Amino acid sequence: NCLANDGASNLEIADVIKFAINHYVDEKNADYVIQLYEQLVQYENNAQYYLALAKLYQQKGEIDKAIAALQQAEKIDPTLKADADAYINKLRNQR
Repeated sequence: NCLANDGASNLEIADVIKFAINHYVDEKNADYVIQLYEQLVQYENNAQYYLALAKLYQQKGEIDKAIAALQQAEKIDPTLKADADAYINKLRNQR
């Protein structure tokens, strides 16, 4: 629905957060993007969001948080286990 025709009433909070994430990614503001992903996973338990968080945490040097995000991603989607475990090992070697 068009926002001008009351389409905004159909927006979910997660949709608003996703829009904000896209905005702050374009602005290259990693701190806000992290905060927004942390909020988003409270509304949508999605492995891809945790993978994005892991990458962002790694870029900020927050290795323990990156590992925790990867573990959460593989818990949600067990098909990610092999790749997530490999990424976790890589992160542990960066310490």
